[in-house]
Amino acid sequence: MIASWLGSDELPEKKRTDQGRYVTARQAFEQLQQLGDNAVFIDVRSRPELAFIGAPAGIDANILYMTVGMFDEWDDKKQTFKMRPNSEFTQRVNKLTEDKGLSKDTPIYLVCRSGSRSSKAA
Repeated sequence: MIASWLGSDELPEKKRTDQGRYVTARQAFEQLQQLGDNAVFIDVRSRPELAFIGAPAGIDANILYMTVGMFDEWDDKKQTFKMRPNSEFTQRVNKLTEDKGLSKDTPIYLVCRSGSRSSKAA
């Protein structure tokens, strides 16, 4: 892989992936430019985030990693609605790569607001 990975010891625990891989926004942009159609770029943020903040240029899809629970349960500690991992996330990513004619070895770049959801999604 052409990536210049940052060491996971440079990141807060909640932003570390199990694979120990992370790229900066600049590195992701440069690598995606080089890879062209041989990579997948997915924004894992919520639809309201995309609607009000905007989506990065060149994303292939918005596939939510976290969704609000079925009954809009409140999280007293976080003072917000409880979020749960999207049970269809992996299936939707697989379908996207298949639809693009890519293999399971294709580099996938994930983005969110702070790096926490994208690292969990990885």
